Amino acid sequence: MRETGVQAVIFDLDGVLIDSEVFYMQRLKEFAWKEFGADVPAEDLLRIVGASGPAHWETIRPYLPPSFSYEDFRLRYHRFGERDPVNYRELMFGDVAGLMRGLREEGYRLALATSSPQEKVAQVIQDCGLSSYLEEIVTRDQVSRAKPDPEIYRICLARLGLDAGHCLVVEDSPIGIRAGKAAGITVAARRETRYPLDQSEADYMLEQLSELPDLLRHLQEKG
Repeated sequence: MRETGVQAVIFDLDGVLIDSEVFYMQRLKEFAWKEFGADVPAEDLLRIVGASGPAHWETIRPYLPPSFSYEDFRLRYHRFGERDPVNYRELMFGDVAGLMRGLREEGYRLALATSSPQEKVAQVIQDCGLSSYLEEIVTRDQVSRAKPDPEIYRICLARLGLDAGHCLVVEDSPIGIRAGKAAGITVAARRETRYPLDQSEADYMLEQLSELPDLLRHLQEKG
């Protein structure tokens, strides 16, 4: 276990460990079209990137019947998803398992801070075989304020028993980057080029996660 410099890496989930953002945007678009004949434009779908579940509701709400409630949406969208279950193993980025194994061998502590609900996170961790690498997992069910509020990262720091200066956050979305920065943590963003995403507030950019060990070495040398 490391005792100086960056000691822990806190990962976001969607768009960082699993390539799910495009998948979720497409699924919400298909739901609106198949269930209601509504065509949700791409610029509206971008609002759900990195956001919690209620953001899906706010994004699609203008395209649903006026009488439709959040609970109506949640239940119907859940049933829609059950007809085509997600294979998270197929969505996991190919460099994740090897990266986590290597970081643990180098003495880094690893954690997860995600806006996804506990039930989904548990499924992802099981499907992708990540439980042995992650020391702490904080989900949206354990916070009162979603990203970009820094609460989720502050909780993660408290559980790790570390201050912000001893951690690095890896994010992809603007709201996630802002949450990490607001918690006082250095943030690296996994670059996304397939759709418009402002990642300019990140301290560092990663073309792929396999670049993370080099960044950590740089930070250790930088002191």
